[in-house]
Amino acid sequence: MGDNAGGGFNLLLALVWMMFYGCALHAAGFFMPRGMKWFGWAYIIFACAILGFSAVGPADIAINAHWLMGFFFGVLHLAYGAYLYLTEKKNPVA
Repeated sequence: MGDNAGGGFNLLLALVWMMFYGCALHAAGFFMPRGMKWFGWAYIIFACAILGFSAVGPADIAINAHWLMGFFFGVLHLAYGAYLYLTEKKNPVA
């Protein structure tokens, strides 16, 4: 087996995970700040777009599922946290 054994399944699993996570964020957005629903939609849209691109795109382009998960569940969360920190109203009452 090579380094990319099960790569297609790993990518599919990561994309399905992202879609379900986006649905959960969107559902939780009813009880949280409005931006959380948009964050959930971003996950759903990006996962569907990557899934569609990998289905009809060139076969020689390999998307690494580990980097994809690292970007969406690491970098994107940090960016969204910074956005919330800068845009949410501060409550001075403890």
